[in-house]
Amino acid sequence: MQNNTPNNYLKEEEINLSEIFKTLFNSKKLIIAITLVITTLGAIYSLQKTPTHESTALIEIGTLNFGKKLIEPVPTLINELNIQFIHKGGDWNKQGLFNPKLQFMGLYQNELKKQNRLLEIKVKSTLPKENKELVNKILIFIQNRHLNMQSTQADKFANQMEKLIGFKPLSNEQNYLALQLQIMELEFKIQQKSIKTQLVGEIETKESGRTKVELILSSFIFGLFLSICIVFITKFFKALKKEQV
Repeated sequence: MQNNTPNNYLKEEEINLSEIFKTLFNSKKLIIAITLVITTLGAIYSLQKTPTHESTALIEIGTLNFGKKLIEPVPTLINELNIQFIHKGGDWNKQGLFNPKLQFMGLYQNELKKQNRLLEIKVKSTLPKENKELVNKILIFIQNRHLNMQSTQADKFANQMEKLIGFKPLSNEQNYLALQLQIMELEFKIQQKSIKTQLVGEIETKESGRTKVELILSSFIFGLFLSICIVFITKFFKALKKEQV
């Protein structure tokens, strides 16, 4: 009966490790050659590849009626932005070099999945400057759209108040002017309590995807791993061939 003591296990592990390192050392030229080829190909690809940049902006949707109601629901706004800036296209489609990828996404609360007041805009292309300009165009479009909605809401409020005034008998012109001042005061309070649609923070632009250094490093690691696999696979088939002979 064989006595498998801890010392025997340690000796077997030492032998296995020494054989592995010996195999790698004897095949060092092949490992270095394969690693250099893969790394060189990765470096050539990374140098020729045009980096992609992504510009991100966070938009806070304004409110109406003393902050109780959003000017526009986020999903409705996203649908409109998709129509105006994706389906219909814009100035960037007239330029062959600028073909951005746009994404509009409403942010939700994690647990309740309740719609928040935040809209995230992402523009991705190879031209960072044009990315930022497009984000600014989208922001201006949203702000103008919401200012028109706020003005429409204020006009409706003024018309309703004027109708109410028309149903009340006015003794003299002073009473009418007093009511007009009350309307103006209420409109001012509504505007003060309401929040305008605005940019949260700044427009951030950064390179997306892996950088050139990361691509070269990944190529080196992949080349080293591939070369080691090739060495052991070759050794396995050689040993298998010897056994068959």
